[in-house]
Amino acid sequence: MMTAFLLNDSHLQAFVDSEIQAECETRIWHCILDNSVLRHQHEELIVQKQLLQRWWASISATERKLSVPADEFNGAVGTFF
Repeated sequence: MMTAFLLNDSHLQAFVDSEIQAECETRIWHCILDNSVLRHQHEELIVQKQLLQRWWASISATERKLSVPADEFNGAVGTFF
């Protein structure tokens, strides 16, 4: 007998990112197949992940490295935070 399983947004996101235990993966997959709202959320998360992956791939390594710690900005042209 399977125990009750409360599926939340974190579970669904972890499922899409393949960051969930195999035991939970099967349960989540069954929940998605049985529920049209969850199916829609799952589809939206997949599209969102694909768009983020495309965006990340489209920016150059130089642009990714442009992140400068906030304390390096402080005092240069005023305080940003």
